[in-house]
Amino acid sequence: MWKRNVKGGRRKNGVVGFSTTSFSQQINSLTEFHIQSFNPPLLNYLLLFQDRDQYTRMAIVSSKIIFSFYSFLLFIIIIVSQAQGQPEFLRYACLNDKGNYTANSTYQNNLNTLLSNLTSNEQINYGFYNFSYGQNTDKVNAIGLCRGDVKPDACRSCLNNSRVLLTKLCPNQKEAIGWYDNCMLRYSNQSIFGVVEGSPKFYMWNPNNVTDEKVFNRVLGNLMRKLKEIAASGDSRLKFATDNATDVNLNFQTIYGLVQCTPDLSKQDCNDCLEFAISEIPICCNNKIGGRALKPSCNIRYEVYRFSDPTTVINQDETFPSEEGNYWLSLT
Repeated sequence: MWKRNVKGGRRKNGVVGFSTTSFSQQINSLTEFHIQSFNPPLLNYLLLFQDRDQYTRMAIVSSKIIFSFYSFLLFIIIIVSQAQGQPEFLRYACLNDKGNYTANSTYQNNLNTLLSNLTSNEQINYGFYNFSYGQNTDKVNAIGLCRGDVKPDACRSCLNNSRVLLTKLCPNQKEAIGWYDNCMLRYSNQSIFGVVEGSPKFYMWNPNNVTDEKVFNRVLGNLMRKLKEIAASGDSRLKFATDNATDVNLNFQTIYGLVQCTPDLSKQDCNDCLEFAISEIPICCNNKIGGRALKPSCNIRYEVYRFSDPTTVINQDETFPSEEGNYWLSLT
């Protein structure tokens, strides 16, 4: 016999009915009664539901912990993937003295539109993109140049990485430039097409010294002057040359060289830009077995190991833009 009804319960046909309060609250109220008064099977039934209630709460807490862990793990994966997708530049420059733009301005919108579509023309397979977008003071000019031996897909990938990273590093500068091994990206609110630009510039060099300075410099000088003439004679798609040279007095050590101009330059301007860069080798890289000079309009490099691939062959029957005038990006 029951001594009293369970709190909140109703008796109907000898069966106890419960209110919407939790099983644990109802079972706790049973401590007011003598344990001997319970029907043992019913007590076990109630205790079973108390255990299930506690298990459910534990399962919910465990699920929340697991969900939080996997959310954090996904966040880390995304961050790492972005970092891997956009490696650091060799060097970059945000030109603060060339003017700034504000967030969500017309200039910023034009810049984002231009850079997002810079490499969209897949018919360009020679690694040079020069386009403009916008009008008047909000007009943006951009140049994307890939090293002459870089394949088209790798070129576009390099320039896409450049546009994402450069606008992050230079968030409000109207003019900026960044260099990777495989490409250079440059944009400005000023006219930059067909104009020789020597700054900003930077140098890199191999820390090891040559064994015979006089012979090494002679062989290097002859090689770089030869490459300069070849590159300057290129057309408005490619002004690029690589080759190597050796000498019996260098114990047949081979020197590899590379020179390149933005192909919108005239032959004379390319020649002058490269000539000046070559003349800076004794300043930046004197007696070093490797070095490079990079500028907005041209770059040079030499090493005692091969660092480039065979140059992409350009179909001479393809049409290409004139060296004169600015080329506009058409968006539809």
